[in-house]
Amino acid sequence: MNGKSFYLAAASREWPRARAAMRTLENGGFRNAHDWTPHVEHALASGVSEAKLDDEIAARIAREDLDGVGRSDVLVLLAPDDGGKMCWGEYCYALAHRIPCVTAHPNGDVARQSILTRLGTITTDVGLLDAVREVTSAPRAPTRVLTITPDAQLAIDRYTAVKVESALIDELTPRTREEARSYACEALFAILVANPETFDFVAQMDAVTARKAGR
Repeated sequence: MNGKSFYLAAASREWPRARAAMRTLENGGFRNAHDWTPHVEHALASGVSEAKLDDEIAARIAREDLDGVGRSDVLVLLAPDDGGKMCWGEYCYALAHRIPCVTAHPNGDVARQSILTRLGTITTDVGLLDAVREVTSAPRAPTRVLTITPDAQLAIDRYTAVKVESALIDELTPRTREEARSYACEALFAILVANPETFDFVAQMDAVTARKAGR
């Protein structure tokens, strides 16, 4: 063991892929901050989807997952081909807490499906262990908690409500898609205004990405 821990985020339906990646990292000397796959395996065996879980149970599981992210030295996202609401939320949670992120997928275009993945390292499933070793060997920036203003919190709450509504009917309609996009933009703008140094952080990450690309 090298003393470093990871949290692996993935779409729940891809839990076998997630478990295999966890074992690869564990065999490489990393500690798993939280293994969520038993919850998913049990839910699938019971025929209960996430949307139909009891609210109290779902909230407890979500807190356990986010606590695992917070304890980790690196977040690893196995980019899903489609969907994966929770894993993208965990990715953003890690970014907000300055936890280094690694995104993996056999297809580079899928790994780049969100501009947010450019704030971290992009690799393939095969190259995951080497990428995590490289990221965790670099000095880590001090953790800083973002200031969330009432306006930002309101936008976040509205965004969450729209996503919950979509999950309950298992469909993202044109209306809910547009509302989610609008509230996400409102929240991001309010957070950036309250945390102007975030612009510097994004600029630094862009510079790192440019150097990696040889530009």
